[in-house]
Amino acid sequence: MPPSAILPNHLWSRACRCLSTWPAPAGWRAAAAAFFLFALFALSFGYLSGFFQPHLTPMPLSKFLGVMAILFIFPGITEEFVFRGLVLPHPTEEQFERTRLRDLIVSIIVFVFWHVGNAWLTFPVARPVFWDWRFLTIVVGLGWACGWSYQRTGSLWPSVLIHWFIVVIWKVFLGGPVFFE
Repeated sequence: MPPSAILPNHLWSRACRCLSTWPAPAGWRAAAAAFFLFALFALSFGYLSGFFQPHLTPMPLSKFLGVMAILFIFPGITEEFVFRGLVLPHPTEEQFERTRLRDLIVSIIVFVFWHVGNAWLTFPVARPVFWDWRFLTIVVGLGWACGWSYQRTGSLWPSVLIHWFIVVIWKVFLGGPVFFE
């Protein structure tokens, strides 16, 4: 089966480029800056709004490692692949500079609606969290940090690491629910 049977050619090209591009050191620094700005916003907002409830989620080491592995794949790789790798043009694409801000905003909006829709259609146990305006506000910030990092590097990997690390910290240390056993 040719790749175009799975994805249109331009999306197949984006998929290959976002997964195969490795950031230069300056790209990693830009992604780290986005991560720290987002973390500062999320921690401040999360604590002040009462959304974050600091405590260590008790779990054996084997479960912790399993949670980390699962979260790396979903939402880390899967959501970043869709909402950054496929939705956002790769920096090597002709229209990238012309549509950068618009595309980032669209990516963030789709990312937020994904969380609302996912809870509504397929993940009802997540509704109290995924429909909370405080969670959705933090999701906007995460969408910015991941999207901005992707636009600066052309690589999916900094966004995957940002998304994964933030979700692990939330679920293990800040009261985020662990929806799976």
